[in-house]
Amino acid sequence: MLDGSHEEIDFPFVIDGTRFDQLFYLVDGIYLWLARFLLSVKDPTTNIGKLFASKQEAWRKAVEIGFGVWKKKFLSVGRTVTLHHRDDIFYLVKATIIMHNMMVEYRMSLDSAASGGCGQSEEAHTNVSVDYSTSNATDNIDKSRVVQHRWDALYYAEKAIRLHDAVQRHVWKQHHGDDAGVEGHGRDV
Repeated sequence: MLDGSHEEIDFPFVIDGTRFDQLFYLVDGIYLWLARFLLSVKDPTTNIGKLFASKQEAWRKAVEIGFGVWKKKFLSVGRTVTLHHRDDIFYLVKATIIMHNMMVEYRMSLDSAASGGCGQSEEAHTNVSVDYSTSNATDNIDKSRVVQHRWDALYYAEKAIRLHDAVQRHVWKQHHGDDAGVEGHGRDV
C-alpha cells in the first residue's frame, strides 16, 4: 500500500450512490480505520449492524476457505517457513499463486470449451515494484515523502467510515429489497 502498487489496480466504483476510488480489504475489528479497510462491527447493536457483521464474516470466511484450498494444493506454503530466507518465501508464494491461477484458467477453459464458449480469461494484473534500495540521500528523502503522503491518504478514518456506512446500507438494501428501515436503524461503527 505504501509503495504505490495498489494504485495500479484501483478503479472507480459506486456503492449505494457513493463513489469510491480505492479497492478495499475485508478485515476484522483489530485493524485501524484505514481508507482501504472495511472493518467488521465488533458488537453490533442495530439491525443493520447485525446484518452487516454477519455478511462481512461470511465474506471473510469464503476468503479463508480459498486460502485453505491453496494451502492444501501447495503443502510447502502451509509449513513453517522460519528457516527460509525472506526472498525464498516471496518467490515460493508467488510461484504457487501463479500455478494456482494457471490451474484455474485451465479449468475455466475446459468448462468453457465444454459449454461452447471461447475459453479466454481476463489478463491478470501485475504488481509494480518500487526500488527503495538506492543510497542517494536525496532520493531517500523524496521516497520518504512519497511514502508519508501515501500513509496520510491511507490513514483517513472519515473515508473508511464513509465506505463502511455505504456498504452497510447496500447490504441492507440487498437483503430487504429497498430503502425501508435503513435510516431508522442507527449507526454501528
